[in-house]
Amino acid sequence: MRLKVKYLSTLIFVFISFSVSAQKIPVTFFAGYSNTWMNADSESFNQNQESLHLPTFGLSAELNAGGPFSLITELYFNAKGARIEDRRIRHNFISNNYLLRYTYQLNDLFVYAQGGITYSMRLGTRSNEINNPSFDQDLVDAGELRAEDADLWESMCFGLEGGVGAYYPYGPGSLVLDLRYYSGVMNVAKDIPPGNKMVNRNFNITVGYRIVF
Repeated sequence: MRLKVKYLSTLIFVFISFSVSAQKIPVTFFAGYSNTWMNADSESFNQNQESLHLPTFGLSAELNAGGPFSLITELYFNAKGARIEDRRIRHNFISNNYLLRYTYQLNDLFVYAQGGITYSMRLGTRSNEINNPSFDQDLVDAGELRAEDADLWESMCFGLEGGVGAYYPYGPGSLVLDLRYYSGVMNVAKDIPPGNKMVNRNFNITVGYRIVF
């Protein structure tokens, strides 16, 4: 628990420090959903699962890096997981992104492409047995999972993220549409045999409002 508090405090400190490093910074508030699943080396595992549609929301700050380039940092909540046979597994994360963005202006429309790295801290896990309604409300954190699940999942994740988006001036700010793909490069489950993998993957779509402070 202390590690999680220290990690979250570090993320918030880095985000605020990044944000106040420029006199005027664009900040975007966004929300949307993820189409998320887990990818493994086992074909039977991949074939016996279904993706989930889960929420995401947060905020980002932008620092101009010269010309059309800018550096983006984001602090946001997101959920990842999958339905595997009769079990729905959902991990809740607080995540921090560092992205490099290229923006191109088309009249009043600004379009961009971006990519970078993501660090995530798992806040908790919901493990629902589809055919057991009494278990559906068993929201537990990493230290309170059932005995057979207690040590299955890593508390930290690392991955790569990229995508495209656009924003259009509206009122004092701009409306934003953002599309992302995330691929984990660190196993989400513990005790994976060497050379094998089990990683989170997801597509995100969010809408937001960008305003300069």
